This record gives sequence, C-alpha cells and structure tokens, in this order.
Amino acid sequence: MKSESQLSVYMVAGCDVCTTLEYRVLQKQEQLAAAGVAITASGSRGLPAFDQQKFRQSHVLLLYRVAASTYSEMLIRDARARGIPVILDRKSTRLNSS
Repeated sequence: MKSESQLSVYMVAGCDVCTTLEYRVLQKQEQLAAAGVAITASGSRGLPAFDQQKFRQSHVLLLYRVAASTYSEMLIRDARARGIPVILDRKSTRLNSS
C-alpha cells in the first residue's frame, strides 16, 4: 500500500518510437522509483492505458511529447483544478499549461 506522504507522478507519453520510449519514459520511471517516487506512465504504445484512479491520486502531472488535443487539455485543466503542478517537456510546448 502506498504511503500517504510518498510523492507520485502521473506521466502521459506521446512518443511511440521504441528508443525514445525507452530512454525518455521507462528510464524516468526507473530513476524516480530509485529515489522513492511512485510514477505511473501511460499513453504510448507499449504502456498501460490511462488510469483515472492513479491520475487522481498523483501529486504531479508530467506530459512528454503529448500533442495538443481535447484529451491533453482536459488533463491539464483537471490537474490545475486539483492544484497539482503540470510539467511539459519541450516537445509539448504547444499545450496551454496556464
């Protein structure tokens, strides 16, 4: 069972390229887990589908190479309404994070 004080990150990845997924998504999961941060990734081929419950329990939303869409805008609005930080990588700069 997850400790209430443990930081958790919900990452949505929009990259389907195998090497990019490996080095930019899966590696982040391993690094954050080693630091005691729970991270759930979804979105790309090879990753689990969106998990509403884990998203709602997260403390940070991290978007990596996610295209602007109704879906991504909804995630950002929801995270902002809950008062959690939204982190965008450079490739997701077309999204409105404010």
